[in-house]
Amino acid sequence: MNSSLRYMSQYIHRALSTEKSVKASESNIITFLARKEVTKNSIRTMIEGVWNISPLSIRTLLQKGKVVRFKNRLGKQSDFKKVMIKLSSEDMTKIKSQQVQ
Repeated sequence: MNSSLRYMSQYIHRALSTEKSVKASESNIITFLARKEVTKNSIRTMIEGVWNISPLSIRTLLQKGKVVRFKNRLGKQSDFKKVMIKLSSEDMTKIKSQQVQ
């Protein structure tokens, strides 16, 4: 299991848990933040290899970082890629049961 986590970390930074992504999880959609270079095909092969499931659809978007002000200096937050993966209901329950263990 440790090697599969290392394999996942090459593509995915972390799971995104915002109000919108939690609401989407009720529709069997999981949301991750991923590297900007990752493609849909590489995400599909990673999911099939690690969890042994096939996603129904994968949507990605490149989110530009915000310009922020900190102590009278302008800065910019990092750009990131958001990945939304739609799964069947059986696959979603399989993933939720693996997270509990």
